[in-house]
Amino acid sequence: MNRNVQYRVAWPPFTKSIIALAAGFFALWLLPILVEPLGSFVAHHLVLSTENVVADNEVWSLLTYGLFHHDFFGVFFTAFALWIFGAELQSRWGNTKWWLTQLGAVALGGVLTFVGLLAFESSIAVQGYHAAVMALVTAYCWLWWRRPLYFFFFEMTGRTMLLFFLGLSVVMSLVSGYWPMIALNVAGVAVGFIASGRSLHPSDLRVRFRNWRLRRNLKVVPKTPETKPNGKKKSNGLHLN
Repeated sequence: MNRNVQYRVAWPPFTKSIIALAAGFFALWLLPILVEPLGSFVAHHLVLSTENVVADNEVWSLLTYGLFHHDFFGVFFTAFALWIFGAELQSRWGNTKWWLTQLGAVALGGVLTFVGLLAFESSIAVQGYHAAVMALVTAYCWLWWRRPLYFFFFEMTGRTMLLFFLGLSVVMSLVSGYWPMIALNVAGVAVGFIASGRSLHPSDLRVRFRNWRLRRNLKVVPKTPETKPNGKKKSNGLHLN
């Protein structure tokens, strides 16, 4: 019997907030390139570095670093992720929680990255909206943790999708040598998990650990064939053809 299966691709809507963010990120990337004094001002006062925070006491760079990107691809993929993952969350959460989640991720990412810069005595200039994007991705994946999703026609659960994006970010940071991305990932995952509303109590952890041990110790015992009175073994009904 022939079945005509039709797939309908439902893309999320472009909200005003997402359009404003995408346009703002593009302008803040392009203008410092076209206007040299502006580019110098951004590099010395608005991106995150130990020199800006420690030497110049510009603590606001712990937040403003998220507004600027290294290149056009950074802007493009940030806007794309905001559209794919952020639109659904904005419709569920509302504007207040949506904006506070991103602000919290950027702030925590700035603090963790700054601590890493001090610990490794690094002079890397950090910028990008990566922590906020990872927070939205994490919250989105938690909503469909065990449910099937389609990401570019590839079926995966929310858990698999989150592991995929985390693995991709780690590989990119190792290949490029841009280790602050790992700190931004940690901040984004933490804030996204809190924003998702999921809670893990100590009792839940104990139950999950006990279930994991039971599954680990579970063994399948093969059924032994029974012996008939004439001495022949009775088949257990399993045959291999």
